[in-house]
Amino acid sequence: MKFKRTIQKTFGSSKVKSIQMHPTKAMAIIGLFSGSVQIWDTEKMCMLNDIHVSNEPIRTCMILSKMDWLLVGSDDGNVSVYELGKYRKIKTLHAHDDFIRKIEGHPQDSLFLTASDDATMKMWAYEGEISQKMVYTGHTHFVMDVCFYPNDSSKFVSCSLDSTIKVWNVGQAHCIKTFKGHTSGINSICFLSGDYLVSGADDLMLKVWDFQTTQCITTLSGHTNNINKVYPLAGFPLFASCGEDGSVRLWNNKTFKQEDLLMLQGGRVWDVKEKNGKMVVGCDEELIFIDAHQGTSLVRMSRSRIFYSVSGSIFGAKSGNIGVVKELCNVGFYPDELEVSPSGKTIAVGNEGEFQIFSSLGFRNKFNGEGRDFHFISDDEFIVRNGDEVRFYKKTEVTGVIEIKGISKLFFLSTALIGCNVCDQTRIYSSSGEFILSIDDASDHLVMVGDFLVACGALIRIYRVNHEVINGFIEQEIEVPEEGITDALTHVGTEYYSVSSWCTGDGIFYFVSNNKGYYLILGDRLYVHHFSPIDGIAAGVEDGTLFYLHGKDIESKKIDMEFLEFQRSVILGKEYRITEGIRSKAIAFFESLEMHERALDLCNDDNQKFEILLKLDRYDEAFSKANSIVKYDKLGRYFLKAGELSKASECFLRSKNWESLLLADILSGKRNLSVAGTECRKEGRLNHAFFAYLKGGQYGECAKLLEGTPFSSLFCKNYLD
Repeated sequence: MKFKRTIQKTFGSSKVKSIQMHPTKAMAIIGLFSGSVQIWDTEKMCMLNDIHVSNEPIRTCMILSKMDWLLVGSDDGNVSVYELGKYRKIKTLHAHDDFIRKIEGHPQDSLFLTASDDATMKMWAYEGEISQKMVYTGHTHFVMDVCFYPNDSSKFVSCSLDSTIKVWNVGQAHCIKTFKGHTSGINSICFLSGDYLVSGADDLMLKVWDFQTTQCITTLSGHTNNINKVYPLAGFPLFASCGEDGSVRLWNNKTFKQEDLLMLQGGRVWDVKEKNGKMVVGCDEELIFIDAHQGTSLVRMSRSRIFYSVSGSIFGAKSGNIGVVKELCNVGFYPDELEVSPSGKTIAVGNEGEFQIFSSLGFRNKFNGEGRDFHFISDDEFIVRNGDEVRFYKKTEVTGVIEIKGISKLFFLSTALIGCNVCDQTRIYSSSGEFILSIDDASDHLVMVGDFLVACGALIRIYRVNHEVINGFIEQEIEVPEEGITDALTHVGTEYYSVSSWCTGDGIFYFVSNNKGYYLILGDRLYVHHFSPIDGIAAGVEDGTLFYLHGKDIESKKIDMEFLEFQRSVILGKEYRITEGIRSKAIAFFESLEMHERALDLCNDDNQKFEILLKLDRYDEAFSKANSIVKYDKLGRYFLKAGELSKASECFLRSKNWESLLLADILSGKRNLSVAGTECRKEGRLNHAFFAYLKGGQYGECAKLLEGTPFSSLFCKNYLD
């Protein structure tokens, strides 16, 4: 299993002896031989802080989350305690009389453990003041590493340059068990899942031990110099080892086979850590950030059978009983390709330019080969891309080769057509190698659905394929112009969705975009319909159900096929039938197509009719359907916009929108000003009431409103005398 990794950045550094990843933040604590500790942001890959701790080398750092402390162990035997974030030194504890090799925090209790070249380990409590609880003796040489047993934190394990591994109870000063087998000093230990313990030593060997029996299960070789660190990768079924040969090696947790090798240029490698797919490697001369991730989960469906890969295992299920899943095989790597033959009897998996073909029954290997972008043509035929060549196979024999310079991705469209990405273009070729046409922009997915070509990238572009024109050029052996057969494709339209996964069924293109499931109806007019949330990878459609992979499980969503067929009939201009079960959805569908008359014909609900009548500009009919303040107010605005002021005034009167009523009524017949004035007075809107009376000529009412104010006499003199 070669997982995908990229060295993102390399920084020159003095010797890196220790790396500690922050448990919750994207942060790494780097201990240097120079006596400094550096704080790095692992996402931005930049240094946040540089703390000078000691004039002696730093070999270990530990974060105590309970106290928000950073513990730093140095060669002067001191443990320096810093406040995380501010990095203010809180105290210095003289813990040992020689180098401190490791500080390890207890997973539950307020304890931490130190290991030293003085051949002892010490347990410390840190509730209140830091105090020594226990000294553990028994090793006869430097104690290089310690770790707590994950299944029982009352036990811990140590390793030493005396070539032994010892097991201890937290509350006892003497060891309870010893592992022997290495011929040189042991530098590092770590636990894998279950009861497996891994050790790395100066004898250049890694050993895997059964913790319960102390027996060595297997010995792993590969390093050519001392092994400095072993470490389990939390995000992968792997553990890492690094050493003075300048390498980081990755090993399978189950098979214990070496899965990957990173040969670095920074000298001896002293430590490696990983969190959330970000690996940090410390060397003599460099600090290296590596982005690592597993191969993506894959799923395919054929003839009611669903096959998918998760973490290197291939699983199978039947569409009729998706709750029953069978693990077919662990292929030993993370596939980046998975394809199933039309009959479902053959499966192909690929990884990093190599493919393997298996029978789905018994998962027997049938053929191995080199190539990417594997596609079945039939049960016995397939195509792959190998370098600049497209190779056609029948069973295990190559039957044809097309050379396409610069090809970076291959798509199988039909028995007559293939597609490929070349530079920043999508190109279409005949299956015999004739160039047909180029489309601007490369495609992530390229699919033939009936007579339509669907090209998916940052958006979806749909083309109608003119097979007659293409066949005419090929059959008559007409030389294709440099720009291609321009009439081969007709652009039908563009839909603005980013497709993460897709499948087809009965001429419909189903796809997932931003965790939403859609289907695309293809014709001279296009229509995209969102039918359900889909948090997963589309596998296929059968009997009105879309199946998809969610995490490690196959899940399904029902699709209303009656409604889909109705939509397709409308889009294609065919006769359609509407039942009561889809009436409301059919109305919304017609409205989305701006076919409002058809939507109105289906309506039984006055509220719906009101809204559709507004869209049809049939305001007088809408007035008869209005039955609330909100509707009258909305209709009044439509009348106002249409210049029908008296009707707008009537609507605003019924909706009690006095401001709008005053505007509309003053500009029309002034029929409702008296009512408006009276109602505004009741509601305490005296300014509006005064304005309504004034414009309606009811000066006496105006005078009443002004009684007791300085304006009363002036108003009466000008309007009443």
